[in-house]
Amino acid sequence: MNTFFNVIYSLSSGLIGLVLFVLMVFTALMFFDCLRRKSGSFNNVFDVHSGKYDKIIWLAIIIFSAKLFSIGGIAYYVFEKRAASSEKN
Repeated sequence: MNTFFNVIYSLSSGLIGLVLFVLMVFTALMFFDCLRRKSGSFNNVFDVHSGKYDKIIWLAIIIFSAKLFSIGGIAYYVFEKRAASSEKN
C-alpha cells in the first residue's frame, strides 16, 4: 500500500512541476511580447494619461506577479494580447 502512495506522489509532483514550468514559459512570452510592443499600441486598460504608461504598468504587473502563478501574464494575455488580435479580425 505504501508504494501506491509513493507512485501517486511522484506522478503528482511531476505534473505540478510541468504545470509550473508551462506557466513560467507563458509568463516569459508575455513579458517579451510586452517589451517589444510599441507604447502607443496598448488598449489603455488603466486609463492613465491616455495610455502613455501602460507598457510600464504591464511590465511591473507581469514581473511582480510572476510568483503568483503567472496571474500578471494571464491578465496581460486577456486584456492586451487577445484584444489586439480580435481588433485585427
